[in-house]
Amino acid sequence: MICASLNTYNNIIKNGSPDVYKFPTNFRAPHETTNNQHPIMATKSIDSTTFNEIQENVSNSLSELLNWCNEHSIPTYFAALPRSHRPLYIRLHNGDVSPYQYHENVDINLTEDILNTLVYPSFQIKNISLKKALQQHTRHHATYLADVITVACSMLIDDSDHKMCWDSYSLCNHATIKHNGVFSRSVFGNNVVNVPYIHANFCVNANKHFYSLRTTPEVLRKLKKKLFTVTNNRLNYSPLGRCTIWTDTLLNDVDDIPANLLAGILSDSYITIMNYNY
Repeated sequence: MICASLNTYNNIIKNGSPDVYKFPTNFRAPHETTNNQHPIMATKSIDSTTFNEIQENVSNSLSELLNWCNEHSIPTYFAALPRSHRPLYIRLHNGDVSPYQYHENVDINLTEDILNTLVYPSFQIKNISLKKALQQHTRHHATYLADVITVACSMLIDDSDHKMCWDSYSLCNHATIKHNGVFSRSVFGNNVVNVPYIHANFCVNANKHFYSLRTTPEVLRKLKKKLFTVTNNRLNYSPLGRCTIWTDTLLNDVDDIPANLLAGILSDSYITIMNYNY
């Protein structure tokens, strides 16, 4: 499972010189400091001079992953919702953390449940202040908890309504790296050009093994119902089985921590691997 919207990627990649900033977040290197510090990926600090090198590494990793999954027919799920469809949203406001109706699809009752049963407990386990984390590791002192949604989508994989929840694609050509991308935001205060990016063509194919989460009202209702099942302790199986998570905890959001706790609930066993440091 990949926390990225395939539809978002497909729409951006159509441009001859795509804006890599508009790619799914997990398809691009960080471009700003976190808590006033430059992230380090592998052994190199990311700044405006090393950004393209790190972006090349990110793109290479993605292309190798997708090509390997394609060659070995590994079911691969792009499990993310566009911001306008995300049902969870919490923010720090006037010193309090609470759900907020940022748009019409935010479900306040579900967000309250997730906040109390996943978010607060996960931060307590880590002995980290949720308020401080929202202040230091999010731009707007708020989060959609997108990674929680991605993990929750595992409950839709073996569902009897699988075809209702997922669109099926094939990888039409071998994924490659191109170097003519632009970046519409400053990178640590500077402009960058010739940005590397993964170039992959996905074609609709009902019998292939790349899946993109649908955003229909029916799918959103089913996903929320699954989440309520978890928050009310009515889940009686482990959809993830054995799970390994590549995580960027507190890189530019706070959602990894509750998402990792949810993965533990939904799996028989799991490990997490951090893909960056300071």
